[in-house]
Amino acid sequence: MLIIKIAPLSNGAHNNQTCPEMAVPPGWARVPEDLGTAETLENFPFGEIEVENIGGAPTVTGWTPRPVPEAEPEPAPEEQNARLRAQVTMLREQQAFLEDCLLEMAEEVYA
Repeated sequence: MLIIKIAPLSNGAHNNQTCPEMAVPPGWARVPEDLGTAETLENFPFGEIEVENIGGAPTVTGWTPRPVPEAEPEPAPEEQNARLRAQVTMLREQQAFLEDCLLEMAEEVYA
């Protein structure tokens, strides 16, 4: 069974999951096979949905495809290196802080 999150993401896609028959979680709706599948719905998961309560479960009754956004370009290697250097610096600062905290705690315990 295909289920889809009713609220779309900021890019217009819907979180979705294929799972065995089960109760539909709150905020999600089941997609009946006669409407389509992840493979057959145009531009899935980018689309607008219509949902109705059918048989006590939220059910997608309409699918309007939305354009698939273009992938964002990979950052330049220099930008990636700068980000990594910043992350390493931050981790080293955090490590130093934690080591100081541990030393203070040890001094209190063994004082």
